[in-house]
Amino acid sequence: QFKMKNRRHRKTGGRSTAKSTYLLTGLCVCGECGGTFSGGYRSVDRVSRNVHYGYLCRQRKDKVNNCKNKAIKKEELETMVINAVKK
Repeated sequence: QFKMKNRRHRKTGGRSTAKSTYLLTGLCVCGECGGTFSGGYRSVDRVSRNVHYGYLCRQRKDKVNNCKNKAIKKEELETMVINAVKK
């Protein structure tokens, strides 16, 4: 336990290593399998080399079931939720 704890703090200082903040992790439900969406999906556009972050069904990510739901771009999902809350 001591070695594991020591390694964890040495690498990240006990902080999260995510490059972006995912506000909706665990709050959005997959329409395909009922799992929750979590942040951490990253894709790079081959032409423009732009990096896109997004949410992916946790069941699909962990290969728990045969979920075919695609990832949702972070900006699009968060904008939709913010607009729905404003209404």
